[in-house]
Amino acid sequence: MKARISVLLLYLASVRWEIRQGDVVASLRRRGHHLVISGVTLTEDGEYQCQVGPTDRTPPIWAAANVTVLLAPTSIRIVGWSDASVVEVKAGAKLTLECLVTDARPPASVSWYMNGVRVSPEQITQELEPSQLVRRWSVRSQVVIEAKAEDNGKQLACKAAHPALRRTPTPTLQTSVTLSVLRKASVSLSHVVQDPAGVPVISGYRTGEILRAGERRTLSCRSRGGNPRPSLTWFRNGRVMDDASARDAAGTINTLELAVTAKEDGAVYECRVRNDVLEKPLAANVTLTVYYPSSYVSLAGPAHVKVGEPISLTCETAESNPPSSLTWVVQGEVVQGVKERVSRVSSGGWVTSSELTKYVVRSRRISEVVVECRALNPAIDRVVKKTSIIDITQPPGPPVLEGDIHSEVVAGSTISLACTSKGGRPRPVIRIYKKDKLLPTELMRGVGVTRARSEVVVTPADNGVRVTCEVSSPATTAPLATSTTLAVFFAPWEVQGSVSPSTVEEGRVVTLSCKSSSSLPESSITWRSNNVTLEGAGLKYSRGAFGGTQTRSELRMRTSAADNGKDIVCSADNGLGSPVHTTLFLNVLHSPVWVVRPKPIVDVLEGTDVVITAIATANPGPLRYWWWRGKETLRGGDGKLRLGRVSRKVSGNYTVTAYSQRGAINATFYLDVQYGPERVQADEHVRIDRGSPLAVTCSAKGNPKPNLTWSRRPQTPNSTERVVGAGVGVVTLRAASATKEYTGVYLCRASNVVSSAPPIRTRVVVSREGSDRSKRLWQLPSSVGGRGWNRASRVPHAGGTST
Repeated sequence: MKARISVLLLYLASVRWEIRQGDVVASLRRRGHHLVISGVTLTEDGEYQCQVGPTDRTPPIWAAANVTVLLAPTSIRIVGWSDASVVEVKAGAKLTLECLVTDARPPASVSWYMNGVRVSPEQITQELEPSQLVRRWSVRSQVVIEAKAEDNGKQLACKAAHPALRRTPTPTLQTSVTLSVLRKASVSLSHVVQDPAGVPVISGYRTGEILRAGERRTLSCRSRGGNPRPSLTWFRNGRVMDDASARDAAGTINTLELAVTAKEDGAVYECRVRNDVLEKPLAANVTLTVYYPSSYVSLAGPAHVKVGEPISLTCETAESNPPSSLTWVVQGEVVQGVKERVSRVSSGGWVTSSELTKYVVRSRRISEVVVECRALNPAIDRVVKKTSIIDITQPPGPPVLEGDIHSEVVAGSTISLACTSKGGRPRPVIRIYKKDKLLPTELMRGVGVTRARSEVVVTPADNGVRVTCEVSSPATTAPLATSTTLAVFFAPWEVQGSVSPSTVEEGRVVTLSCKSSSSLPESSITWRSNNVTLEGAGLKYSRGAFGGTQTRSELRMRTSAADNGKDIVCSADNGLGSPVHTTLFLNVLHSPVWVVRPKPIVDVLEGTDVVITAIATANPGPLRYWWWRGKETLRGGDGKLRLGRVSRKVSGNYTVTAYSQRGAINATFYLDVQYGPERVQADEHVRIDRGSPLAVTCSAKGNPKPNLTWSRRPQTPNSTERVVGAGVGVVTLRAASATKEYTGVYLCRASNVVSSAPPIRTRVVVSREGSDRSKRLWQLPSSVGGRGWNRASRVPHAGGTST
């Protein structure tokens, strides 16, 4: 929405626009001085001023303009009534209606119209009130009219006009009601007979007329005139059935569709007419008469009789109208002379009953008798009948039990139980019971034989239980029965054990007890530990559950520290199924004992990381350890001595102690740090005269002592090096008289379990002639070196040389 206001200026001057509060809203524009307001809201509502500043020839001037923002009404309604409602008022009474038009700016103009004719302003009062919305107004307009009979059906409308609606599709808001002017009703009843007393007329049925079940009828009730329009309601035996009445040119009518059933016999249908003018409703009614047949026939009597036994039967119809007649037919022939009895029931119908007594079947060849009772209603050609088949019975033969029941069975297995009976008419019913429980059976019928079969998984609880077979037939007064007893072998299902005392001192005696559950035959009990059978246990037997035997065994043993924590298994077995076990654990109190201890001599290589481990056990724990080298305390705590990278200096005697609250134990060992040969020594050159004694010595250090060998280097390409001397720690080559053949290069080699040293070379030169008193090149007596040394004693072998 835009508002455009123009002011003509006679002189060029300073121009500005202001609203009434003094806010400047526009300043001078070069070509004209127009104020344009776009997107108008209520905030733009008010007085605007155009002000022209003074010049040196003219004083200041101004002009004002008012802007009113138009808002159409948001709603129009007649208070207490929805649009197009019907307002009832009695003729001659005054009616006051109030119209409310809300939230308009400026307030709407409200007027009333009766069937398009404007109501006189003298009958109208109006009140202006502020709206709940800012700067808006609501109008309340009241009209008071005196209702006349001719005003009935006229429309009374409230209309609201507003400037904001002039250019809209609905330039006027409107709501209206329709007047219903009440006056005393006149009721006319239309049918063959007119009742001046105003009783409504029912058409479609007259009292006493005969209806038949299954028919359909339409009942109509009509009333004429009345204002307001009367309502017509159908009642059945005092209960509302239909209140949907309609109006046509002849008045008001209510139509009721009926599906005739037996229940409608004697039903009273009443039509009631009422409106607001009548003091009490007007009514008319009819009572229905319905003919219907019996819906069923009941036949009571025995299902079985013996040959020559009289038969008595009773037949009774369901209710009917009129009463039905009964006919008996036995084996296809009508039985004459059977009396009937007819009685009235509370619902209004009739019941017919008849009793056929002492009818006897003479022939033994007949297996069944067919009896039929027929009911015929004289008013409706329909026969209802009931048939009963009566068996002529013969007793069955005695029951015979068969199958696995007569042999010994093992618990957990499935046995087959069978029972047979010969003959019988009708075929007998066979039931098999285990104790008092009925077993599910498969029933088979052969020629002259009835057989029942059942499969049962037996349990130990079934030992000694009776199995019974019962044969039932209508031909016997009581079931025929036979029974037998089950013999069930079963294995023990559990074994229980105990240790007494539960905690025992080392060296004391402990008693182990084991008891099996009941079994048949009795169980034997064995004791094992670490897959070794323990002997010396005694057995005792006692009566157990389900007719079996309970076995008890006791084993006494003297304990040691090694028994602590030992598991001992008790097994019970009687040869059936798998043995059952239980495991007992010993709790033996003892001081520390070694589980893992260092060897007396612990060999290690120099330069390696060494960890010595000792493990002891004690009950109760905990255990602690102390380590010593000689008398020097190394550490305490766990059972590991961590020496790190060792040298020969740490060789020596060591001790480890394990202790608990019950005592302590020691273990001593020698730590021998081994290293390879070193300081291998021998003369590099040996010069000797021929014939002189020769002695060349090679020695070496190491742990263990190195093995030394002298060998001569090959003199020709085809010869090989050969050992000419050997010893431990030191070896000497000796000759009583040197000859020129001794001249050569000799190698001394040193080695032990740790490593081997490079060989040492010695050159021997025999320079002049001498006596050759020996044919051997080298003499290797026992004095030339040893073969080894004793680690325990650390002395050379006899005949050897050691350093």
